Amino acid sequence: MWSLRRYKEGDEKDILELLRMNQVYRTIEEWSWEYKNNPFGNLIVVAEHDGRVVGHEALVPAYMKIGDRVVRGSQAVDLIVHPKLRRQGISLAIGKMLAREAEKEGIDLSYGFPNKLSHSGHLKFGWFDVAKVSQFVKPLNMNNIPNLFARYKTVKVLAMHRTTRTASKYVLQTFLAASNFFSKTFNHIRENDDDMFENMQVRAVETFDKRIDDFWKNISEDYSVIVVRDKEYLNWRYLQKPNARYTVLLAEKNSEILGYAILRCMNKEGLKLGYIVDLLASPTNRSVIQCLILSAIRHFRNDKADLIACRILKNNPSGRLQNRLLKYNGFIQFSSDPLICRTNSDQLSRKLVADPEKWYITIGDTDYL
Repeated sequence: MWSLRRYKEGDEKDILELLRMNQVYRTIEEWSWEYKNNPFGNLIVVAEHDGRVVGHEALVPAYMKIGDRVVRGSQAVDLIVHPKLRRQGISLAIGKMLAREAEKEGIDLSYGFPNKLSHSGHLKFGWFDVAKVSQFVKPLNMNNIPNLFARYKTVKVLAMHRTTRTASKYVLQTFLAASNFFSKTFNHIRENDDDMFENMQVRAVETFDKRIDDFWKNISEDYSVIVVRDKEYLNWRYLQKPNARYTVLLAEKNSEILGYAILRCMNKEGLKLGYIVDLLASPTNRSVIQCLILSAIRHFRNDKADLIACRILKNNPSGRLQNRLLKYNGFIQFSSDPLICRTNSDQLSRKLVADPEKWYITIGDTDYL
């Protein structure tokens, strides 16, 4: 019979093995960075059977701005059960215990991006749907277009033969060209408005300095539900993570930070994929956001990426502006994933956190990259 408990020293060996069984590969250094060395703490619940960890879910804490308050929030990650012990209620039991422990530890809010299997299970004990987070893509290497869309069975079959592969490439190129034309037409911007690029500089930096705290203090007033993006968090999240290399772009004017973008390139299934992991600026400053998007595209072209991808929640003002600018710059919406949330405190307004117009979410708010 299995039982539940909190994480204890030494469990990480079994946890990493359990993750590998489910094709989630992490090194001990990556695991330690996310949990043991997380400056905001950690909360891990495991199921144990015959002295081995057979189930697992964790919360990765971070401070969040909710309305006019800063609270302790968290992202729920890695709900996994050993294949031989599934359908025994372990997932539900772990989730309920994790929620109780979060309330004890003062974690007021948790959010997550569940897969199809865990989505319905989370809704059984207090989680609720907030919105769909959209993924946008921009192909750069047209010769690799069939590979980029190989997840679709029809494209995969067509790509098996030289003649059909060539034909499918031109069909997809035509589709993308038509899509880009209509996107530019219906999302038109006048690039000379507001002296868009005058005296603005975008440059890569190796670390976030104390100016980012001033930027966050000013920008946070424009957002209602968002992970606190201060110097401590950003340096830990992007510049201390092992086995990961991010490019940090700062948009500046007269030494004042106006916005930033976090970029990462990864090789996956024979393709070089570029990700706009995080991007933050004033939701009304179209010039800065456009400048950062163009700089990201230029960076990935120079890095010979096959594709650029990013995720945004289109419901809020900043998301709507980014949606428009991404489409104007040749991105197309590719898919979407559910964002769910759970409140663990009576002090938080359920109405506020259930409103998708209040949230700001990017890939950087997940542990995917």
